[in-house]
Amino acid sequence: MNVAPTPTVSANTTSTSVCAGGNVTLSGGGATSYAWSGGVTNNVPFAPSSTLSYTVTGTTGACSGTASINIPVNPNPTVTANTTTNTVCPGSNITLSGGGATTYTWTGGGTNAAPFAPSTSTTYVVTGLTGNCTGTAAVAITVSPAPPVTANTTSTLVCSGSSVTLTGGGATTYTWAGTVVDGVAFAPAGTAAYTVRGTGSNGCTATATVNVTVSICTGLTSNSGNSDILLYPNPNTGMFVIESKGFSSEAVVEIYDNLGKLVFNENISGAKHVINTNFATGIYTVKITDQNTVQSIHKLIIE
Repeated sequence: MNVAPTPTVSANTTSTSVCAGGNVTLSGGGATSYAWSGGVTNNVPFAPSSTLSYTVTGTTGACSGTASINIPVNPNPTVTANTTTNTVCPGSNITLSGGGATTYTWTGGGTNAAPFAPSTSTTYVVTGLTGNCTGTAAVAITVSPAPPVTANTTSTLVCSGSSVTLTGGGATTYTWAGTVVDGVAFAPAGTAAYTVRGTGSNGCTATATVNVTVSICTGLTSNSGNSDILLYPNPNTGMFVIESKGFSSEAVVEIYDNLGKLVFNENISGAKHVINTNFATGIYTVKITDQNTVQSIHKLIIE
């Protein structure tokens, strides 16, 4: 009578521990066929729900042997995604930090706990790692728009000692550099660039700049001579009207630049005459002569 040997069975695993939700594959060795406890199929991956000991029965012919293996199931970390603020203005920094794990990796190129300025509204996802197990969390960051701030002036060109008023636009409140107060007239000491910071209703800010040129305008008054002769609008962009009770056919308008050079000469007649020039920005002198007599001299500002 021959006695067949009992097979020396081994219980093998692709991993000695697994994270919750992760797969493992159990396989028997040392026999011909294998049957596992717990509903496990030999060499077929499965996700154990909890830490258990699995027993395999290996059979060769009529003889069988057993072996067991314990598979710990480690919990995944409960990760949190934290931020210093959920809403930020363009160019301002926030800091994202993960919690509940050991190390953290963020989408979008962010570094855990390192300040950065997001460029657009985005949802950032963090993956936290403890041991070999991971968890994820997300946080939404909104980048609020900056206000479309404008810097405005009643005139970009003024005579020394004359006043100008600067006003901001596109925001809710305005703060000008230096001593300028929004909407309050002042006399600039000299040619300068003025910068305003506007704050929108969302708390975000932006800046804008306007240049104001100050000219000496030596010996030039706004208007001298016949008060019945009007020049308007003034300042203007090169087109203006000269109006009076009526000029003779000999009336002439002459325009001189700030160096005293004659740059325009034209006969005018009637009660209203439109002058259209393409002069550069600056201050000019307009002299109106009728019947060889100077009727009025005007300061003309072209912006």
